[in-house]
Amino acid sequence: MDLKSCLQVMFILVAAIAPHAIVARHLHTHKLPSSIFPQHLVGSGKGHNIEGIHNVRAFLQRYGYLSPNVETKGNAFDDNLEFAIKSYQKFFNLNVSGILDAETLELMSQPRCGVPDDGNGDRDHPIGLHFSMI
Repeated sequence: MDLKSCLQVMFILVAAIAPHAIVARHLHTHKLPSSIFPQHLVGSGKGHNIEGIHNVRAFLQRYGYLSPNVETKGNAFDDNLEFAIKSYQKFFNLNVSGILDAETLELMSQPRCGVPDDGNGDRDHPIGLHFSMI
């Protein structure tokens, strides 16, 4: 290739890549809302029935703190939810109260990759490797 053709190819490559770099930089500076969970949930505990608890249930189920068999549609704060919140608080070294305090809700509102936390699930059974040797 001659110099002119080489420069044309380089220009096309740079022109194709530059918009993606600009968009990626913009995404990294975009601010997310401080909390995705309503502030009226702060202080919620076992026995409460508050609109929005179903979102907390869905979050804890997605990240492995609440069994997939547990219904997430209700707004009742029951034993299963309290146990899941305590497990979440313990995993992240928060004050383990089982109550949705501001610190717990703020951490739950942080962006995540979507992968469940390691070592969660049924906390009553030890976690181990499940495989067979041939």
